[in-house]
Amino acid sequence: MNINIAKLKIEEDGIYCTQQALAELFGVYPQNISQLTTSGIIEAAPPGRNNLLQTVHRYVKHLRSKADKRVTGGSGDFADEKARLTKAQADMAEMEAEEMSGELVRRSEVVQEWQAILMDMKSKLMAMPSKAATLVADEENPAVCQQILDKMVREALQELSGYVGKRNATEGNGGTETASETDNI
Repeated sequence: MNINIAKLKIEEDGIYCTQQALAELFGVYPQNISQLTTSGIIEAAPPGRNNLLQTVHRYVKHLRSKADKRVTGGSGDFADEKARLTKAQADMAEMEAEEMSGELVRRSEVVQEWQAILMDMKSKLMAMPSKAATLVADEENPAVCQQILDKMVREALQELSGYVGKRNATEGNGGTETASETDNI
């Protein structure tokens, strides 16, 4: 690090320098000094009038603050971070208790269950046209065709409604509420 002394002005009230000299001192590009000035980290000064001591103090403070945030991952205040950690641990313990009691279900389990239900529903619906075609092919009365199709749709829905009953039965509910509700479909 070679800083040309001619770039420094030593006066009674301090040492002053240019942004170029600051860039050389900090080992950054002059554009970085401009950015630091714009963001308020370095105090704006007329050309050649950057107070060297004050600027170095502010820049070091900025770097320390940045380092603290990297280490703690947050505000840098230990008490705040400790409170945040304690709250996160309490929330996690509460969620585990709710999961054990059956009040909370993991998202992956819900997604997996719904995917299975939707795949079965798709299979049932895709099979309907071929089943219905043989039953309604010889039928000339539209009302009878409608009854056949209606019955097939209701059978598929009734079978699919059993999934909720099966899930409730495994959780201790027995599935009686859901099964009786779907009987009326």
